[in-house]
Amino acid sequence: MARIVGLGGVFYKTSDPKARKDWYVKHLGISPGQGYDGVEMRWRRPDNPDHQEMSLVSFFDADTKYLGEAGQPFMVNFVVEDIEGMVEKLRAEGLTVEDIVDEGYGKFCWTTDPDGVRVEMWEPAGSVPNIGEMPG
Repeated sequence: MARIVGLGGVFYKTSDPKARKDWYVKHLGISPGQGYDGVEMRWRRPDNPDHQEMSLVSFFDADTKYLGEAGQPFMVNFVVEDIEGMVEKLRAEGLTVEDIVDEGYGKFCWTTDPDGVRVEMWEPAGSVPNIGEMPG
């Protein structure tokens, strides 16, 4: 069934991604991400407790285009079950959805909400990897 099953993370622009990561680790006690400027929280779904999931906050340079072209300072990422079904559903509802990209560690697609905020959907492939081990 095509549905959102969790928050994958929040990504936002900052003038100093490393300093922002250090602040979240020091003051909020969130585990540092390995190999990227961000912090992560691992969790398990009640309906599938043997499967590990991850939510993260990731910091991007202020001039990144990855968060979209609308000038928004952040992007939201959701963990999706059945990304193909989700794309079909959203397109049937009249939304523009970018084609699915398979990165090996999961499939991604993007849409934009009415306020211009980019929404990323991620269907992980198998267990959640260490972000620092992801290509790209």
